[in-house]
Amino acid sequence: MRKRLIVVVGLIAGMVAVGGGANVWAVQWDATINPYDTESRFKVTYLKTYSVWYPDGGMIADELRGQNASVSEEYNFRHPDVQALIERLNERIVSSGSQARISDMNVSYSFGLSGSQDSATIDYKIILDGHITDYNITKYAQKTLVDLGWRGLSVDGGVTMGEHEINDPFAFVEASAPVTAGVISDTAIDRILDAYLINADAVLEKPLEKWIFLFDPTNCNTDAHSFSSSVYVCVLSSWVMMDESILREERQVEIVEEEVIVADREYMIRSVQAPAQGILTIVGFGVIDTLEGVEIAGVTPAPPEAPPTNDFPTFIMYGMAGLAAAAGIAFFVNNRLLKNKQG
Repeated sequence: MRKRLIVVVGLIAGMVAVGGGANVWAVQWDATINPYDTESRFKVTYLKTYSVWYPDGGMIADELRGQNASVSEEYNFRHPDVQALIERLNERIVSSGSQARISDMNVSYSFGLSGSQDSATIDYKIILDGHITDYNITKYAQKTLVDLGWRGLSVDGGVTMGEHEINDPFAFVEASAPVTAGVISDTAIDRILDAYLINADAVLEKPLEKWIFLFDPTNCNTDAHSFSSSVYVCVLSSWVMMDESILREERQVEIVEEEVIVADREYMIRSVQAPAQGILTIVGFGVIDTLEGVEIAGVTPAPPEAPPTNDFPTFIMYGMAGLAAAAGIAFFVNNRLLKNKQG
């Protein structure tokens, strides 16, 4: 099934490209949840890029032209600053109604500033790589209810990691380009730089029923067996969050912010935030539902051979089947149109 899944992902990625999707994602979210284990791994990458334009020269141009500044660090879960961040993330998870929590996590980040003749770019990248636990709500017979309400891994306010502030974009500008920071401080441009970097709210705010469901019901996946020694697991279920310009009329689009200020010269700063991307894989056959306002998945080791019972809502089962059919039809129609156009 893995080969077929890769093919499906490739086809969807191709459709996104045709639909004009963004090339760089603001958040890349990836998790594989194993209901038959006490911990599961997740990885979240937060990306942000700013452009500063100074074609008329000025103080900012004098400082940023030819400028190359960077900082890059890695910290494991034993570091006290990482422990403090884990605690704040867990508080945010609890506030969203989820019972899950982060048990351990490594943090890495890299920030860079590069200046050319007329403009400069400031790039931010933060990676959280860790394990989530306490996501199993209850088990009965062969069914497990899994908590998925922890997905929005976000933090408001400053986050100190070692010697650097990593959640406030303006802090890096102050440290690497103090003249520029002084010019844009307390201006409209400063407002754009106020957005916190560790923010995956979009991953939680988009319901999983609107993610793209990937599942091959034709046979059992041999790779799924390796996830559990106590239960014979037959399949893997995956959901993908990405641009839906072809599969649905709803689209995730870039958020572009621009501001111009006049100091000694006129300067412009631009922030481009692309749609979030998420991949959720659950070991077993998963059906999305909600419990007291929190999204969950009902998971069994294999797909049901008979029509679903009241344990799993029938409309969800058929809804996912309809989504799969719609995705296939959308691709077929798009492919025929493309062939006709090329012909």
